[in-house]
Order: sequence, then C-alpha cells, then structure tokens
Amino acid sequence: MPRCQSRKTFPSCPRRRDARRLLQADEGGSDVEDYRAELQRQIRLGDIATGEAAGACLPGLLRRLRHHEARASAVPYPFRLYHLWRRNSLRRQVADARWHVEQGRAARMGELASRR
Repeated sequence: MPRCQSRKTFPSCPRRRDARRLLQADEGGSDVEDYRAELQRQIRLGDIATGEAAGACLPGLLRRLRHHEARASAVPYPFRLYHLWRRNSLRRQVADARWHVEQGRAARMGELASRR
C-alpha cells in the first residue's frame, strides 16, 4: 500500500493498514480517541491560521471594494458590466474573509465550528 498522501500536512496521519487496525479495535480504544483529538487540534490550528490570513487581507479587499463602488456611476457603458461583476466578486470575497476571521476567532476560543 502507498503511504498516505497527506503526510506533509498531517505528520501523524497513519497508514491505511494502521487506520484499519485502529478502527477494528474491540474496545473504544484510546488510540482512536487520540487520533481524533490530534486531528481536531490540527483542524483548529488550520482555522486559526486561515482566520489570521483572512484578517490580514480584509483591509485591502474593503479598500478595493470601496474604490469600485465609488467609480460605479462614472464608468462608460461597456465597462459597467465589468465593474458590476468586480463589485459582486469583491463583496463575496469580503464575506468569505469575514467568515474565515470569525471561524479563526471561534477556533482560538476553543470551539470547533462546523464547515459551511
């Protein structure tokens, strides 16, 4: 069997046969609980890092959104479609960044919020 491809991201990721062994354990198994706890810890750290990165990008996104909203009426017709598309795209990016910041804040507080 080939090794797990996500070994770089999750260094403690067991091989496939080790995972089968863990899942077939008769008792509840502290190994499975340890693995789940480690996986949740790594997901929490990923959410924190993503939230910090999104928080760093948010001021630039807001500045670009303000720029495109201010120039919306002063643009000639063929370019209005681009500006409309760009504004909507930037609004979605701002909403995503805010969501990631909130997820990072929740993860930092110890919660593991569900994914979208």
